[in-house]
Amino acid sequence: MSADPPTPTPVPSSQQGRAYAPDQIEQLFRDALGVLMADGTPYRDVSVARLIGETGMARSTFYGYFGDKAALLHALSASTLTRLYSPQRDWLRRGRDVTRADVGEGMRRLLDLFLEDEAVLRAVGEASVYEPTIREAYVRSVDDYARALERFVRKGQKEGWVRAEVRPADTADALAWMTERAVGRVRPGTPARRLDAIAASLADVVCSTLLVAP
Repeated sequence: MSADPPTPTPVPSSQQGRAYAPDQIEQLFRDALGVLMADGTPYRDVSVARLIGETGMARSTFYGYFGDKAALLHALSASTLTRLYSPQRDWLRRGRDVTRADVGEGMRRLLDLFLEDEAVLRAVGEASVYEPTIREAYVRSVDDYARALERFVRKGQKEGWVRAEVRPADTADALAWMTERAVGRVRPGTPARRLDAIAASLADVVCSTLLVAP
């Protein structure tokens, strides 16, 4: 027997019909998506009507900003994908001074960011099967990380702190998509020590693959 759908959270009447800033609207729908998908409900089964009901805003407000549910997901995913891999760029900028601890910290922050927007990213993963533009945006976000990693490798090879036998583009792609797969398997409620272990393991693979032993 299937579980009953989540009951929309009551919204104070003072919030209905009010004016919202664009970032407030996005956050309301981000939160609503998290509530409605928390029980494992697929994104395809979350209707616009349920999203609007969860936020408590007027239907006209939704359609004033988004033409449909796909447009909403585009808007939510844009900021999410932009910041998702930002922690990796912190340790990549360290260059020859990077340590395994730096990489581990970046991976741990990546896991935290993923979990903060897990519902949006799960929706993106699902919609990317049938929405080419969603898929392209998602692939581009991982590829951007891979290209930054490739630049790190090439610089390190020139300066002698990245192993000379590493193939820059292929290795960067492999490491970026390995990270994407590992992070994408994490779910809300994962214990902190398990997240620490995943981050440390990812850092071990990256550092062992790339860096010349001190």
